[in-house]
Amino acid sequence: MLSRLTINSTQTCNLGCKYCYSLGGEYGGSAMRILPELAVDRLRDAAREHGFIKLVQFIGGEPLLNLPAMEAVADAADELVTEGTLSEKPALSAITNLTIMSDEHIDVFRKHNFFLVISLDGGQEIHDLLRPTRKGTGTHAEIIDNVNLLKKHGIPFDIECTYTDRHVQAGISIIHLLRYFKETGAGTIDIVPVSTAPRDPLGFNEHSDWRTVVRMQLDALNFAIDEFEGGDIMPYGLLSEIIGQIRAPATDHFCPAGVSNLAVPSDGDLYQCNMFTNNDTYRTSVEAVTEVMTKADIAECQECWARPWCRSCVGNMEIRSLGDPHPYPQHCETLRGAISIVAQRLPTMLDKAFRSVEA
Repeated sequence: MLSRLTINSTQTCNLGCKYCYSLGGEYGGSAMRILPELAVDRLRDAAREHGFIKLVQFIGGEPLLNLPAMEAVADAADELVTEGTLSEKPALSAITNLTIMSDEHIDVFRKHNFFLVISLDGGQEIHDLLRPTRKGTGTHAEIIDNVNLLKKHGIPFDIECTYTDRHVQAGISIIHLLRYFKETGAGTIDIVPVSTAPRDPLGFNEHSDWRTVVRMQLDALNFAIDEFEGGDIMPYGLLSEIIGQIRAPATDHFCPAGVSNLAVPSDGDLYQCNMFTNNDTYRTSVEAVTEVMTKADIAECQECWARPWCRSCVGNMEIRSLGDPHPYPQHCETLRGAISIVAQRLPTMLDKAFRSVEA
């Protein structure tokens, strides 16, 4: 089984985000778009090898710049189910800045039941500061117009916000962002602290900086649970993530990379994850199983009580410490704090939910 197949439909982007880990979508390589027939070939290879693919996710750059490849893969997924190569159709998704939208996009998304993950960093001022076009103009208003278009046509979407030191300096808390994003109608709201190289001004590199962000994330987690207990759903991604990790079988793998994840860049090569594009260390084969670093290899993980439930992005570790990936204190402290909060509050939260249903 393959949990996720990512296809980089376009290794170029129309934005100039201030913290872009993929170097403008090119990942240190060349700007290019994957040929539709190459994308379909890679889907077919994965389908023949695994028989089941839970999710096919299009990424970039900006994936919506290459709608023909997205449509070709979606159509091929239907064919693979019909011929029995896939046991069922994968979920189809795209991570997008949502500055591009046409009737053709809407038609493809509706036909194939796409859901989108929209990169949005807050209200107009902070978003336009962090995610302008390459010419420096704002994008927030255009994105909100396109969000309303998705809602009009019943296309589901989540929001992912990259939280930076600029948010902190502007007095924008994670709870503030949750309230703001909820008004958009997003299914899930992920607010992720930025991953940067050391000394990047947008990152949280000093002890006092990242401790502030840890506290904000845990405050937001308690806020989301408070909302739930009060009868209102606040779809904070960290809450659903922690519940999922507690329920999942224990594992020493940090993430699906090297286990059940396959990434296809625009040149058709294969990597353990899109975060590793053009990094030869992380090349893989269609089998998707590769020897990878696990918690058993990390001294700090050996005696950590959260080890059975810990999940982390090795790609983010590489960004923070190129060539020497290892867990970073900000994530570890957030995870331990979040697991403790959910473990303590979940029984009461569920009890109140059951009582409200019975009433």
